[in-house]
Amino acid sequence: MSDKIKIAIVVVVAAIVFVLANSLYIVEQTEQAIVLQFGEPVRVVKEAGLKAKIPFIQKVVFYDNRLLNLDSLQNCRPLAFLQNRSHRISGPFKA
Repeated sequence: MSDKIKIAIVVVVAAIVFVLANSLYIVEQTEQAIVLQFGEPVRVVKEAGLKAKIPFIQKVVFYDNRLLNLDSLQNCRPLAFLQNRSHRISGPFKA
């Protein structure tokens, strides 16, 4: 093989690896993810594992799926009326 063909093969393989790496993402057990397509929510992923998306078109935003305790936020701003309250992130498509 000539040098030009070898270089072309390396460039094509590198491009394929780059596209595949941008099309896969991992959702941890303590996370949920929202897949955005051009800024609009497309789907919610609540199960942990390796997932796929359309590269360069879709973006994934991760959120904590655990029970969030507001007591840890008291040091940041006054939340005296919300003491001992907890909440979960649910319904990301709701306004």
